[in-house]
Amino acid sequence: MSEPASFESLPWIFALLLFAGGAAIGWIFTRLASHAQQSESQYELGEHQSWVMKVLDDAQEGMIVTDPSGTILNVNQFRLASSGYRADELIGRNSQILRSDRHTPEFYADIHAHIAEHGSWRGELWTRKKDGELVPELLTASSINDDNGKLLGYAAIFSDLSDVYEQKREQEKRSLLFSQATEMNGIGVWELDMLTGTPHWDEQTYKIHEVPDGWEPELNEAINFYVPEDRPLVEEMIQNEIEHGGGWDREFRFITYTGRRIWVRTLGRAIKENGQLLKLVGTFQNITEQKEHREQLEYLANYDPLTDLPSRLLFADRFRQMVAASKRSKHKVLVGFLDLDEFKAVNDQYGHTLGDELLKQVAIRLSASIREQDTLSRQGGDEFTFIIQGIEQDSDADVCLKRILESLQQPFRISTHSFTMSASIGAVLYPDYAKDMDTLIRYADQAMYQAKISGKNRYRVFDQSLEQMPTKSD
Repeated sequence: MSEPASFESLPWIFALLLFAGGAAIGWIFTRLASHAQQSESQYELGEHQSWVMKVLDDAQEGMIVTDPSGTILNVNQFRLASSGYRADELIGRNSQILRSDRHTPEFYADIHAHIAEHGSWRGELWTRKKDGELVPELLTASSINDDNGKLLGYAAIFSDLSDVYEQKREQEKRSLLFSQATEMNGIGVWELDMLTGTPHWDEQTYKIHEVPDGWEPELNEAINFYVPEDRPLVEEMIQNEIEHGGGWDREFRFITYTGRRIWVRTLGRAIKENGQLLKLVGTFQNITEQKEHREQLEYLANYDPLTDLPSRLLFADRFRQMVAASKRSKHKVLVGFLDLDEFKAVNDQYGHTLGDELLKQVAIRLSASIREQDTLSRQGGDEFTFIIQGIEQDSDADVCLKRILESLQQPFRISTHSFTMSASIGAVLYPDYAKDMDTLIRYADQAMYQAKISGKNRYRVFDQSLEQMPTKSD
C-alpha cells in the first residue's frame, strides 16, 4: 500500500477549500483529508474530484494555500499569471514575497489575529507583482483546521481591483467603506447527470437556494429558481455549452425558495467522454453583496455623491463624446468653469450642512439651465464645469452663458433662510484655442478669474488677450 495522501499533495482539496467559506472549511478539510488517508493510492480520490478541479480551474480569482508559517504550498494558474511568477518561484517561498510596502507589520499582524479569532478575514490590500508593480486586491483569507482544531494552514483568494481603483480615484476613502465590511460568500458545487437527468447538489448549493431540510432537487424545478426573464438565457447558455463547449461564467438574477431575490454567479461546463455527453458540472455563488458593492463603486467613480452630478471622470468621457460629435457636425463646443460668488461666507456663517443643501439647489438650477444633451459637473467645493455642444456661432455662447447666470437670480430658500447667489463664469470655445480638455478647463478657469475680479456676477469668454493675464494662482 502506498503512503497516504499528504497535505501538500491534494491540490483539489485546496481549491475546494477556497470556495467552502467560513465555518465549513474545517469540516470539509477533515472529511476530504480522511478520505485521502483511506485511499489505496495518493491519487485514488474519486471521479467527482477531477471534475470539481476542472470547474474551479475556470475561476477568475487568484488562489494560494500556505502552511501555518506562511510557506506557499499551492497556487493556481490565474494567480501565477496575475503575479508574473512561475510556480517554482512561489511554491516553497513565504507568502511575504507578495507583500507590498503600503502596509505596516501591524496591519498584517491584525489580519492574523482576526483570522485566529474568527476563522477568516476579508478586506482590501496592496500586493506586489514580480516586476515590482503594486496591485490593489480584495483578499479573502481563511484558516484550515482539522477536527481537533489544529491549524493546518491558510487558504486565500485574491481578486484584482485595479480597474475599480482607476475609476474611483478621488472617491477611494468612501469606496473603502463598502469593501471592508463584506463577508465571504460560500460557493456551492452541483452536477447534472445527463444520462439519468438527476441533479446533485452539495451542502452550500442547498444553502444558496434556501430550501428546507429534506428537499430534493428536480431537473424541471432547478430552472424555475431563475427569474422568468433570465430563464431563456440560462437555457440558451446550457444548450450552447452542450453543442459547442468552452464552459460558461455568467451572472443571473435568482429567486430563492423563500422568495428572496439575489444575484448568483454560475460557472459550468459539459463533461464528455468519447464524444458522449455525461454530465454538466459547475459552481454556484451568491454574489448579491459583491454586485451591490460594485454598483456603489461605479456610482462613486462617476457621480458626485452630494449633487448627483457627473464626476470629473464621467465629465472627461462626455467631453470626448462631444468632441467626436463636433468633428462630424463642424459645430463648436463651449467649455465653462463656474465659481459661486461669496459662497464661503454662507458656509462660514451657517455651517456646512446648510452649505451642502445650498449646493444641491444650485446644482438643480444650473442643470435646468442647460439642455439634456449637455453636461454639468461639480469639480469640488463651489466650483462647477459644463460642456455645451452644438455652438454654431460665437453669439450662441453668449446666449447660453447669460441663461446660466439668470438661473441663479431668484433667491434660494433653505429652512427659514433666504439667500441671493451669483456666480462668475469663464468659458472657452473648442477648437478655437485648444483641443485637449485640461487646457480648455485651464483657459476657462483663467477667464472665470477675470470675470470675478471685474465685479463678479458675470461671464468672460477666453480670447488671446487673456493668455498673459494673471490667474487666481498667481
